[in-house]
Parts: sequence; C-alpha cells; structure tokens
Amino acid sequence: MVVAAPTGGIEAQASALSSDYDRFIAERAETKRKAFATVVRVGLMMMGCGILILMFAGFSGMSATAAIAPAGTFFVVSGLCVLSTLPVEGSEALDLDDFFSRYGKTRTIFGILLLLLSLSFMVAAHVFMGLLIIPSLMFMFKGCCCTDRLPNYMTCLAIWMTIVITGSGVSYVEYLYGDSSNFTTLQSDKKYRPMYLAVAMLHVLAGLFMSAWAYTNKNLLIAPTVTFYQMLYMWFTFGGIFACIQGFTIVSDPPPPLSIGATNSTKNPLSDSTGDVEADGGIGFIIIGLVQLVPAVTIMIVGRNRLFQIMAKRFDSDSARAESDGAFIAAMLDTNSIAPGNEFWVHRDEPCEDYLPKDKKFNWRQGWIISIEDDKFTVIMEKDASERVKINKHSSRVAPQPSKQGIGEGVSRIFGGRYEEQQARRRGSVRRGSEVGRRLSLVRGLAGNLNMAAALKIKPENAIFKEVKRVVDQMSKEEVLEKGKSIIRCVDYSNMSLELLNSSKGGDESYTLSRPLEAKEQIDFFMSHSWYDSPEEKWKALSAVADEFHKKNKRYPTFWLDKCCIDQQNIGDSLKVLPVFVMASKKMLVLAGPSYMSRLWCVWELFTLFAFSMFEVAMSRVHLVVLGGEDGTRKGEIEKTMKGFNQQTACCYDPNEENKLKSVIATIGSNKFDERIREMSMATIK
Repeated sequence: MVVAAPTGGIEAQASALSSDYDRFIAERAETKRKAFATVVRVGLMMMGCGILILMFAGFSGMSATAAIAPAGTFFVVSGLCVLSTLPVEGSEALDLDDFFSRYGKTRTIFGILLLLLSLSFMVAAHVFMGLLIIPSLMFMFKGCCCTDRLPNYMTCLAIWMTIVITGSGVSYVEYLYGDSSNFTTLQSDKKYRPMYLAVAMLHVLAGLFMSAWAYTNKNLLIAPTVTFYQMLYMWFTFGGIFACIQGFTIVSDPPPPLSIGATNSTKNPLSDSTGDVEADGGIGFIIIGLVQLVPAVTIMIVGRNRLFQIMAKRFDSDSARAESDGAFIAAMLDTNSIAPGNEFWVHRDEPCEDYLPKDKKFNWRQGWIISIEDDKFTVIMEKDASERVKINKHSSRVAPQPSKQGIGEGVSRIFGGRYEEQQARRRGSVRRGSEVGRRLSLVRGLAGNLNMAAALKIKPENAIFKEVKRVVDQMSKEEVLEKGKSIIRCVDYSNMSLELLNSSKGGDESYTLSRPLEAKEQIDFFMSHSWYDSPEEKWKALSAVADEFHKKNKRYPTFWLDKCCIDQQNIGDSLKVLPVFVMASKKMLVLAGPSYMSRLWCVWELFTLFAFSMFEVAMSRVHLVVLGGEDGTRKGEIEKTMKGFNQQTACCYDPNEENKLKSVIATIGSNKFDERIREMSMATIK
C-alpha cells in the first residue's frame, strides 16, 4: 500500500501527463518530418531533371536548343514551387540543413548534379563560372567529412547562387567586348550593345545586392533555409526579367539573315546555352523569362506565408492524422489520475446547506488520495462546519495550531507527534488496530509531507475517510482509436426534430435514430451545443445550416448528436473516445448560446479541434452560429464572452471530470487555447 500526502489538483495531474505529451509531440513531429522529406525529394527530383535538360542544352549546338531550354527551366521552377509549399518558420518549420544532414543519398545525388551544372556553366558561359565548383565541393565535402569547419548546406547554396548571378554579368561583358572570333552577328550589330551592357550591369549589381542581403540576414539570425528560398526567388526574378527583355528585343528587331558560310554559333550566358540566334529564338527567351517569374508572381498572389504552409495544412487536414490526434487526446483524458496526493471529490448523499448551490461543495466533498491499493484507494476529507462536534474546552486539551513561521513544529505537534493519540489512549478510547487508531496512523503518514498545507488544517477529530473502488481500464492511443471507429455513429437530418432537442435525456428510442457509418463515410457535422440553451433557437439554426448544405451538395447532412449517437447503456465508453468523434467529422457546428462557454464539455470539444491543428485548418472546420434569442438582444453579450474567453470560468458538474479535462488542457497549453478561441471569435463574429 502506498501512502502519501496531497500534492494538488489540476497542476499535479498536468505534470503527470507532460511526459506522455512530450513523447507524442516528438512522434508527431517525426511523422511530419518524414512526410515533408518526401515532398523535398519530389521537388529536388524535378529540379534535378531540369538541371539535366539545361546541361544538355548548354552543350548542344542544335537548333532545337531554344525549345529544350524552356523545358529545363520549367522543371527547375516547378521543383522550386514544390519546395515552397513547405513551412520554413515557426514550430512547423522544415530546416533543409537538417534534411540534408539526415538523408545522405539525396544529398549526394543533389551535390553531384550541382557540380555537373557548375561545370556546364563554366564551359557554356564563362570561365568565371568555374568558381561555382568551390561551393559545390564544399556542399559535398560537408556531408562526407562531417565537419563543422565548412559552412552549412544552405550557405553553400547561397554562395553558389551569388556566383551564378554575378558571373552572368561578367559573361555579358565578355559577350560584348571579348574575342570577336567567338561572336559574329550580334557583336557586329551595335544596336544590341546597350541592352546587353545594361543586363551585365544589372547582373553584377544584383549579385552584390544578394551577397549583402544574405550577410544581413545572417547578422539578424534569420534561418539559412529562409535566406536560401528568398535568394532563389530573387535569382529567378532577375533572370526572368532579363530573359524577357532580351526576348522582346530580338523579336521586335531581329538580326539580319546570315550569308552562306557565316557561323552564328553564339553563347548566351543568360540561358546558359548555345544555339542559333534567330528571330524565333526571341520567343524562347520570353518563354524562359515568364516561367522564371512564376515563383515571384505566385508569392505576390498567394502570399508567402500561405504558400509556405500548404504542406503543413495538408498534413493537419489529413483525416487519419486528425483521428490519431483525437485518439491521443482521449487517451490522455483516460489516463488514470488516481495517484497519491491527487485531489479527489466524493459525491454527497445529500446536499450540504453550508454552501450555496453554485458551490461545488454543495453536492461534493473535497478530499485527497492518501493511500492506494490494488482494488481501492482511500480519500481523506474534512467534516463540514455543521458536522463538527464541539469539544468541551474543560474536558480535553486542544493542540496548538501551526503558525506560518513554524510549519514544521506545528506538524510535529499536531501530526508528527502522538499528542492526539496519547490523549485518546489516556481516555481509554483508542485500542491498537481499531478504526480510530488506523485513522490516526494514516494522519501521521499524511503529515510526513510538509508541502501539504491543506492537510495541516484537518484535525484528526474532523477527518473523514472514504474508500473508493478503483477501476483500472486505461486504454492506449491505438486502443482508443480502434474503439472509437467501432462505435462511431451518425444521425441523418431527416431523423432530427425540435422534440429531440428539448431534453438531454436519451434512451433506446433516441439511439435507434442514429446509424453506423458506411465504408469511407465521414460525418458532415459534429454538433457542439449546450443542453441548457434554447432548443427552439438551436433547431432554427440547425435547420438553416442543413438547408444551406442541401443547396450546395444536393443532399442533407449527417450529424453527430450525443443523445442519439451515444449508447445510453454504456455512456462511459463513448465519452472516453469523444475526441475521436470530433476529429472524425468534417466540420463542427458550434451553436453558441448563453451557457455554451461556461460548460466545460462544450469547451472540451473545441479544444479537441484546436489542440494540434494549425489555426487556419481548425478554423476551416468550424461553423459558428451565435444564438441571441428571438430578438437578438443576448447576441452581443454572448459574442463579448467569446471574444474574452477564459477556460478557467468553464466547469462541470463532476469536479473530478473538471480536473481531468483542465489538466489535459493545461498540459497542451491553457493560454494558447484561450487565445485561439478568442481569435476564432474575432475572425468569425463581425
């Protein structure tokens, strides 16, 4: 038998749950990292295909180069767009340095492609591009040598891009003023020189700007992955603008046709390819330029944050992932909170008139678990004022109370010493092994922990002990998920009515209105409401939602309603897996009346939805309807309550359930949850 003193209520239970929560978060993060890694591989594969096509175009002297280069550019840009769907900031961020460190094969393949592309740039454009070999080799040796002396992978790629764009400017200078034997038509035609000179200057300035900008980001401690993405966007933006300018110039004023025997093999450093320069070649430059501008235009239209969160949203929107999250929350709630020192409330046989009806103590006694056995545990409580027996001050000595300055001394005198027991033995009222003697022994064990201030206030003559049957049937996350899927049900709108919402009391008749889900079927709406709110208002709102759904989907929706979908003969099992039902539904219909935010079970349903999902994903699943009465007079008060929401004001009838629910909320984050509900209210209520 374990004997211990009270250690607290919600805080103690939340502390006990923290290790399970940390473990789940780590597992969830690893699962998300693997999913994101797959997306990175797809993006890099597309970029790799584009690089190979550009390399082929760079070494090819065929006239078809103008068609090949746009295709290569398309694959490279498409790969970048795929990579851009991954989160790069916040708790969901995917660090590409971490990715390349973890996945050696992908890193090696990408490094080889990077090195080959550097060689093709050097051959096709300018010898200055040979400097690209340095960051390429640094990228490869970083993984092979596992040394911290070399820059991280993203820094190597940033250096590589800076050299490319600066080298392009140097190539244009060579293009204009280099050896005339290499160039014929364009070099002899003076009208193209101003354009290429401007392009050369812009490339050099862009390279210097990107270098200074990347260095500034480093000083500002901006993540290297973020800097890498932004440099890629700048690179493609500059290249796209320059390619469009070049293409429009050639199309608007094409060079004269070559005479027989003339060689028009020119080098184009912008597209890193060689080919015959004709009027039609200008179209190819325009296509390349427009394709390169796609990432920048996409960011402008979609928004950077939204673009970078697409995959994170898809991960959280996955129904299987959502159900797994719900199963974990349910498993946390089902975690056995019967531990020595935990607060435990015992229901009274009759209400106590010493307290107001709104006070928990009106129907419940507050106590603490002090001992645990295999099939039961013992709770110590204090008698109410009306139950205490007044001690005749002339017939017995009253032990001094501990002061704040001398808690240890007070404990010793009241509990640690044997004062009360000795007094009782002198009166002959206590025998060894008797009930009173056992209680006194437990009290001495209780007093062994000096942290239990509440226990110091309980005198032995005022102590009440209650043995409670212990039920140990805790389920794992996997068991919760399996149980939830096996008993989940829904009710069709055609089976719902106003009479159904008049009372929370259910039975076989209401249960038969629901049905099991068909294969791959999802519930349309989880109905979250308070039974204390007006049934007429709820039915009116429910009907409006159903009619709107019917207009869009040509059918009426299905609902999860506790009265119909919970087996009233086995309510406990359904309540255990309630979060699975929430997350298995497509949307949550929140019918918020005057009492909604004060009912902790209603708040718990919202918490389940917002606990692990991104705010945007959770918001997309909430359909909020504020009930304000027939004339709408109470609507403003309800909205004000929601916008200033604090879960501490919500409660349950059963204080033990309240402690368990709030301990789970506290473990995941009470303040975070409060803020999300306020944000939801501000965004939904206009």
